[in-house]
Amino acid sequence: PIPPLEIQQEIVKILDAFTELNTELNTELNTELKARKKQYEYYQNMLLDFDDIDSNHKDAKEKLAQKTYPKRLKTLLQTLAPKGVEFRKLGEVCEIIRGKRVTKKEILDKGKYPVVSGGIGFMGYLNEYNREENTITIAQYGTAGFVNWQNQKFWANDVCFSVIPKETLINRYLYYVLTNMQNYLYSISNRSAIPYSISSNNIMQITIPIPPLEIQQEIVKILDQFSILTTDLLAGIPAEIKARKKQYEYYREKLLSFKPLQNKA
Repeated sequence: PIPPLEIQQEIVKILDAFTELNTELNTELNTELKARKKQYEYYQNMLLDFDDIDSNHKDAKEKLAQKTYPKRLKTLLQTLAPKGVEFRKLGEVCEIIRGKRVTKKEILDKGKYPVVSGGIGFMGYLNEYNREENTITIAQYGTAGFVNWQNQKFWANDVCFSVIPKETLINRYLYYVLTNMQNYLYSISNRSAIPYSISSNNIMQITIPIPPLEIQQEIVKILDQFSILTTDLLAGIPAEIKARKKQYEYYREKLLSFKPLQNKA
């Protein structure tokens, strides 16, 4: 279509303005997305940082008084762990269980239970499982050291470790501790060979804080709530960007749709 120049100019003006607004909004939304991620990481790190109040440190009690924990959490720490928080090796308080191998021929595109292997996503599906829901996994090969939370029954492949805590640990608390140590887990994996790998022995040597169970529960409660809010936001922002893009495409199509002139007989 070739409308008169004045109309072309007006269409360009409208679409340019819309493009500019759309770009600004996308930038703002992506900035908000990054800010929320950083905020979540900050709170997770703050809630799980017990290094200063290790019970082996003589000044743990004084350091605890200086900490900026949420009020209820700080009260619980001062009441239940006044001399500091105990640290122990993961192998002392958990079982690290390797999965069982399945071949590519056995893997299904569709099935009841996902197969967790050395990657971040699922390898495929099977109609049987060897691990219960709410299990922590650590990739042994591939994305070696990657920590994940499996919220459904699944099949753990032979390049996947399951971390099963004993009675002194709440599963979800341990998951948050390990994800907070994600970069450290990557650092203790063997990245000089392909594929990358991490040994169960290296994982078992990791030292983690083990506060009383009531304190673990409080931390899980706070981080679960924050995680839900963050997840909703992370889902909402891309959806908003997508909606704006559709809106722009709609108006562009409307502005550039012209009915052909009919020749009068």
